[in-house]
Amino acid sequence: MSREKLPHIALLSKVAVDLFWCPNCNVPLISIDKCSRCGERGFPVKATPPRDVRPAFEFDVQQLRGLASTELGIPGKYVDKLIPSNQIILLNKVPYPDVADEVIVGGKVVAHRFFDPVLWRWRLKPVYHGVAAMVREKVGYYAIVNLPKLTRGYEVHRDKIVECELPPYRGSFVAVETSDGRYQAVAIKTRGQRIKIVKVWPSKDYSSPGKCSSIDVAIEANYSRLRRLESRSCIFLQTLKDKMWGDRHFFISFSGGKDSLVALHLAVKVLDLRDVVFNDTGLELPETLSNVDEVAKAYGLRVYRTEIGDKFWNLVSRYGPPARDYRWCCEVCKLAPLVDLIKRVFPGKRLSIIGQRKLESFKRASRSRLSRSSVIPKTLVAAPIHDWCALDVWLYIFREKLNVNKVYFHGIDRVGCWMCPACELGEYEILKELHPELWSRWEEVLCRFATSRGYPEEWVKYGLWRWRSYPGDIRRVLQLCDFDVSRASEVDVVRAMVESPRVMHSGEVLRIELARSSNVSSELVYELLYTFKDLEILYRGDKVVVRYGNYSACIEVSSCYLIEIRGVRDWSSDLEILLKYLLYPNLVPQLCTGCSLCVNLCETGARTVDTLHRVVLERCSRCGSCSRVCPVFRYVTSDLVRFVKLKVLGIV
Repeated sequence: MSREKLPHIALLSKVAVDLFWCPNCNVPLISIDKCSRCGERGFPVKATPPRDVRPAFEFDVQQLRGLASTELGIPGKYVDKLIPSNQIILLNKVPYPDVADEVIVGGKVVAHRFFDPVLWRWRLKPVYHGVAAMVREKVGYYAIVNLPKLTRGYEVHRDKIVECELPPYRGSFVAVETSDGRYQAVAIKTRGQRIKIVKVWPSKDYSSPGKCSSIDVAIEANYSRLRRLESRSCIFLQTLKDKMWGDRHFFISFSGGKDSLVALHLAVKVLDLRDVVFNDTGLELPETLSNVDEVAKAYGLRVYRTEIGDKFWNLVSRYGPPARDYRWCCEVCKLAPLVDLIKRVFPGKRLSIIGQRKLESFKRASRSRLSRSSVIPKTLVAAPIHDWCALDVWLYIFREKLNVNKVYFHGIDRVGCWMCPACELGEYEILKELHPELWSRWEEVLCRFATSRGYPEEWVKYGLWRWRSYPGDIRRVLQLCDFDVSRASEVDVVRAMVESPRVMHSGEVLRIELARSSNVSSELVYELLYTFKDLEILYRGDKVVVRYGNYSACIEVSSCYLIEIRGVRDWSSDLEILLKYLLYPNLVPQLCTGCSLCVNLCETGARTVDTLHRVVLERCSRCGSCSRVCPVFRYVTSDLVRFVKLKVLGIV
């Protein structure tokens, strides 16, 4: 484990939910081990942190039951022994190269459901109590082996298997137990009648499926928990009202998702607030748009919408597909129109009520319930359900009978841009079935882009467009798919449609020559670089001289855009920062999206709409906010710097 991940692991453990299970009511108990319905003590659920569990809905249950038959060989009449149809089943996300969930039945982890990008299908792997159920009941694919112990990676030959029902295909999962009952494992079928051990643990007890349970029973069992959470959230909102109501414009940020729905409900209940902002990126699912309208009608809301139409589709040909490390779309399609709308509708100081929860990500776990917006000036952000887990949210939604987005009941767990690069392949597969017309449009864009760059077809198939630099687990998946990883590592050095620069490095001098963008002048270069206060700048006619740290640089604007940097002894982070600064002025006129983020985030009026790329120097505070938030600066310059680095190091 890398040192960089250690703080994340510590934070994950700190915010993890304590989850228990009432054996009498057969329902989960959140954070408390005493059931509010029957008073019985619950036992801890040993699931993977942070245990932000959610209920499996009918779509999930039917998929799980189908996989139990097709993947594990369990006959239909025995499927209830692993995946009952009349009980609460929880799903808990776990790390994996694609979508993966622990399946929790009766408070015990019985299986892992995941999308296999190699075999390109959903799979179900029995684990722990699921293996115990299969070997003790002798259902599905199982094997009893005559060995004193089991070891991961060990291949068990047929002569060591004393009883079994093995699958017909290689790679299928098999539940395993030693003949003395001391150890259990999950294995995969290999050649002939052999099995290879994948994971081993001391044997788990098997208990037959518990009594029937339901969401209504779970709500009763968690009555005290839900009452306490609701009370804390209401007090939090009331306190904000008492302190800030007359000083700030209050509004609700609603996404059409479950979390923001609960936050909206609480805000209406406590504050009688009706002003709502909905950010329509042009990439929202039809179910989301319908839900926003339905919720607005039910609560009598005034909904202020951002509407950007086909802006994403118009820009993707210039910027290339967005990626997890190249999310230009967030600035252009979400942040920019949102800032513009909020500044127009709610002038002055503001407070936005959002449905953010700390268990959603490491970044959100580090934030407090009330914080200052990092991107919208004069705006505070309040998260009344910051301490809630996903199961809290769902139980509250069903208790209050809230009109939740129907897309959740079709296997989609997140609401937002439907082709977001943060999604996994398994989620895209669900989307293809739900809205094939949407995916077809996106796939056409990807194929056209891949063809223009000479990328292999796997770039589209395996969703490689979601990264510029491929993480290790994705590289391993590609190797299993017999795909030459070196082909993947060579793509996307510069994703935006810009001409690659000529790079010359001799001694301590680095020269970079780019095609000059229209409307670029030495004066514009000076003005844009002036916004960065860590640069020393001189304007000398047709040249701009810059000093940064140990480097001195000169930009000459003539028939081309020429950068010359002196003092380059080796590659450094300071050199990368300087290069981003120096490349930026030549790219803005060519790739500007017209998002006006630079204008809306400038608090001194140095950037105005009628002089979009120019800077009024006498007003500029040199804070650099206008330039750093620009998607051209954040993403395209980073790509070009990476290209220059690879050239200097002799890699490309």
